[in-house]
Amino acid sequence: MTGTQHDRTAQEGVPLPSRVYEKNGAWYFVDIKRKWHKLCRVSDGLTRLYTELAAINRDREERDEEMMSALIDAWLLAKLSTYAHSTQENYRAMALNIRAAFIKYRVDEVQPKTVAEFLDKKYGNKPSYSNKYRALLSVIMAYGVRKGLRNDNPVREVSGASEKKRDRYIADGELAALKIAGLRDDMGRAIPSARAFNALIDLAYLTAQRIGDLLALNWADVSDEGFRSGRRRP
Repeated sequence: MTGTQHDRTAQEGVPLPSRVYEKNGAWYFVDIKRKWHKLCRVSDGLTRLYTELAAINRDREERDEEMMSALIDAWLLAKLSTYAHSTQENYRAMALNIRAAFIKYRVDEVQPKTVAEFLDKKYGNKPSYSNKYRALLSVIMAYGVRKGLRNDNPVREVSGASEKKRDRYIADGELAALKIAGLRDDMGRAIPSARAFNALIDLAYLTAQRIGDLLALNWADVSDEGFRSGRRRP
């Protein structure tokens, strides 16, 4: 079928693809931002129209995959389920906040300065939140590196915020609440390791040992006189 025959077929009622319009003897594709993209002359026929339209859609899909929004969506789909349920809820909310802040950026456009500006503007007076968002954004950008969307992780060039050390004495009620919370998971099911978890809390509370030292304890370190471990807190 010739180009002229294609043209007559289109003019005789065959519907054009979605968002394709004729204007001044040519066919145009109008994207969601109402920008007109010329496909070809009407006289070139429908075969040329569909070829050009496929090329535009392919380019748009490739550009979309390179956007931060697409990267975050892909990370949520591929990686979020690997975390604990409570962590999933926190990460989902945080990832959506990051997505909104970087909605106009391509993955390869994000620079250390971009990351620093995001953290300083949003969480400059909340160092704990700043560090949590920095950590999650670093994980997401590392996923982008693995997908071949960039060659480095810009978050690594941005130092974390300084957090004030806590010196408040934990109240008895808070300690009890912590131990109770460790008995069951978010679904109300008993946690098999709850007894060991509570014992670890008691050891940390009574000895002021660092958590790493307690986790490194061996039975050989335990005797009738007590136990020996690493450095003690001053």
